[in-house]
Amino acid sequence: IRRPPRSTLFPYTTLFRSRILLFVGYFLSRNKYNAYILALTIPLFSMATTGHPVFYKSILMSIELFFNMLLLITFLKKFKIHFLLALFLSIVASKLIYYGLKYIFISFGLLNSHLITTNLFIQLAVVIFITAVFTMVFYKTKFNNAK
Repeated sequence: IRRPPRSTLFPYTTLFRSRILLFVGYFLSRNKYNAYILALTIPLFSMATTGHPVFYKSILMSIELFFNMLLLITFLKKFKIHFLLALFLSIVASKLIYYGLKYIFISFGLLNSHLITTNLFIQLAVVIFITAVFTMVFYKTKFNNAK
């Protein structure tokens, strides 16, 4: 009996960890250029060192993370959207970009995969979890800095 691939035991692990690392890096440095560089390089570095994810998948993940940060920073700074809503919307919008590009990659034969491999309810739960954790951290930091 073959064991299922590790990535299906807890779906989203690579991107989940990458997104957390990216958000922590941005909120500690508050430097958008560092965040953009991290977004573009984390999945590619993972691919180069471990062979996972495959090349085109790592490109998709880099693009998703880049747009996630670009949208988050734009929502927060230009549109002055509430942090919680900005974080949630940036993740959801970047997922839509990811799936649009993934569909194109599959259509051109660059990826041999299904369009949606992780249940959408699990993805929504992960988005809500990330939003909740970073909102708690953001407000705790903001509250402590106000003292």
